[in-house]
Amino acid sequence: MAVPKSALEVQGELVLLRSFAVTDLPWLKRYLEDAEVIGLFHPHHAPNLGSAAAGGVLRRGRRRRAEEAARLPVIEWADLMGWFQAVRDDRRALLFAATTWTGHLLGYLLLYDLPEPSSEPDLERRDVTSGERKARLEFLFADRTLWARGYEQDALKTLQRYAFSSLGLTEIRLPFPPAWAERAPWLRAALEESGFHPAPAPALPGPGRDAEAAVWVARASQA
Repeated sequence: MAVPKSALEVQGELVLLRSFAVTDLPWLKRYLEDAEVIGLFHPHHAPNLGSAAAGGVLRRGRRRRAEEAARLPVIEWADLMGWFQAVRDDRRALLFAATTWTGHLLGYLLLYDLPEPSSEPDLERRDVTSGERKARLEFLFADRTLWARGYEQDALKTLQRYAFSSLGLTEIRLPFPPAWAERAPWLRAALEESGFHPAPAPALPGPGRDAEAAVWVARASQA
């Protein structure tokens, strides 16, 4: 029997991944309006939460933080709630809150474009070589005071363990924006240590794809 979204909890060494709840939204709103945080993690899967002004922060790295903050959009509660409800109701998406063992919220991880729910009784016993089961990942690590302390690696490893074992996924794909390479070497290190690596670049970007955004992948066969 599938575990209800609202009851999901996956334990890591440093973090707990649990279902993201409506009570987490005030925290999310506060951090989405932080210039430094949104400069690295502005939402790409939830466009209603951002704007051209938010994306512009990535191109104004040399400007003062106060000026950047003044240009950031105000996150409207209606948009935030709409995003949360859409993700919650999407059977091809899973939204996790990442917390410390004491319950301190660190961020979220969103698996989306999941395969349609399978009728197979036991995905853990399925031969993963019989077919590809892929999904995409978005994440936000929002507490700047806890960046680069190992929480990111553990959250990503914990998510992969659940995705590959319990969901039967064979591959997770993650957009890697230029800002991460330019301003967050610790994040690149976290991805590498958790099993992600750059995917071969296509000859031409696909429809709607940012030509400047690389893609990193993690595969069950390499976990």
